[in-house]
Amino acid sequence: SGYISSHLCGAAVDISPTGCDVGRLRALLDAHGFTTLDERNLGVNCLHATYRDAPRLIVRE
Repeated sequence: SGYISSHLCGAAVDISPTGCDVGRLRALLDAHGFTTLDERNLGVNCLHATYRDAPRLIVRE
Protein backbone atom coordinates (compact mmCIF):
# COMPACT_ATOMS: atom_id res chain seq x y z
CA SER A 1 0.00 0.00 0.00
CA GLY A 2 1.06 3.60 -0.36
CA TYR A 3 1.01 6.52 -2.73
CA ILE A 4 2.30 6.18 -6.30
CA SER A 5 2.89 9.49 -8.06
CA SER A 6 1.10 9.91 -11.37
CA HIS A 7 4.41 11.29 -12.68
CA LEU A 8 5.82 7.75 -12.58
CA CYS A 9 3.38 6.42 -15.16
CA GLY A 10 3.47 9.52 -17.38
CA ALA A 11 0.05 10.76 -16.29
CA ALA A 12 1.10 14.04 -14.66
CA VAL A 13 3.09 17.15 -15.43
CA ASP A 14 4.08 20.22 -13.42
CA ILE A 15 3.50 23.56 -15.12
CA SER A 16 4.97 26.88 -14.02
CA PRO A 17 2.06 29.30 -13.60
CA THR A 18 4.31 32.36 -13.96
CA GLY A 19 2.85 34.72 -16.55
CA CYS A 20 -0.28 32.60 -17.06
CA ASP A 21 -3.95 33.24 -16.49
CA VAL A 22 -4.17 30.35 -14.00
CA GLY A 23 -7.98 30.28 -13.99
CA ARG A 24 -8.14 29.98 -17.76
CA LEU A 25 -5.34 27.41 -17.87
CA ARG A 26 -7.09 25.27 -15.26
CA ALA A 27 -10.39 25.52 -17.16
CA LEU A 28 -8.69 24.41 -20.40
CA LEU A 29 -6.93 21.52 -18.70
CA ASP A 30 -10.18 20.43 -17.04
CA ALA A 31 -11.98 20.54 -20.40
CA HIS A 32 -9.37 18.14 -21.78
CA GLY A 33 -9.55 15.58 -18.97
CA PHE A 34 -6.99 16.88 -16.50
CA THR A 35 -7.31 17.42 -12.77
CA THR A 36 -5.21 20.31 -11.47
CA LEU A 37 -3.73 21.21 -8.12
CA ASP A 38 -2.31 24.68 -7.50
CA GLU A 39 0.74 24.05 -5.30
CA ARG A 40 1.66 27.72 -4.80
CA ASN A 41 -0.05 27.74 -1.40
CA LEU A 42 2.44 25.01 -0.42
CA GLY A 43 5.38 27.22 -1.40
CA VAL A 44 5.96 25.51 -4.77
CA ASN A 45 5.53 27.65 -7.90
CA CYS A 46 3.74 24.88 -9.72
CA LEU A 47 0.42 23.83 -11.15
CA HIS A 48 0.24 20.03 -10.98
CA ALA A 49 -1.89 18.53 -13.78
CA THR A 50 -2.93 14.86 -13.89
CA TYR A 51 -4.60 13.24 -16.89
CA ARG A 52 -7.57 11.32 -15.48
CA ASP A 53 -7.91 8.78 -18.30
CA ALA A 54 -4.27 7.67 -18.45
CA PRO A 55 -3.84 3.94 -17.85
CA ARG A 56 -2.19 3.12 -14.54
CA LEU A 57 0.22 0.23 -14.69
CA ILE A 58 2.20 -0.56 -11.59
CA VAL A 59 4.58 -3.49 -11.80
CA ARG A 60 5.64 -5.16 -8.60
CA GLU A 61 8.10 -8.02 -8.26
